[in-house]
Amino acid sequence: ALRWRQKAVADEPRDPFARIRLGDSLRLANRCDEAIPNYNAVYEDSSLATDWRNAAARSIARCLAIKEQFAAAESWFRIFVNAEPDQPMTHGRPDFHLRDVPPLAACDGRLDLATVLKAQGKSAEAIAELVRVTTDCADSEALVHRAQEQLHSLGNTTTPLLSAPESR
Repeated sequence: ALRWRQKAVADEPRDPFARIRLGDSLRLANRCDEAIPNYNAVYEDSSLATDWRNAAARSIARCLAIKEQFAAAESWFRIFVNAEPDQPMTHGRPDFHLRDVPPLAACDGRLDLATVLKAQGKSAEAIAELVRVTTDCADSEALVHRAQEQLHSLGNTTTPLLSAPESR
């Protein structure tokens, strides 16, 4: 698959889907030094819809976390979360907005952010992000459970741990 994705990027270097997929394949192969330039190419292309740029920012953060560059990963996770990935805007216009849906992508990003904060010894900040997940995404059992597991691993036992959600 990697060879085909490299060919796709060679054929269409501005295709964000090809670049993200190639980056993902490289990241999964633990080749983040090669993945990050592909994600950067997407992130830096201001002509693309915000969703593509958000995906690239999050992917850069994940690679940096894999490389244990936690401070840099924190910065990129904050870029992703602060971009309001559940209500993206491109050139001042909404890409799409779902009504009455919790900010699931942001909550998932906050879980990743909490992990890199914990790795840097920033427990209070990690706890704040995790508590926010439990409130902002209270209707998502899976996200709340993951947040509560991380809270307990940080020694915060004031929130009762829910049982793992059943797979559906």
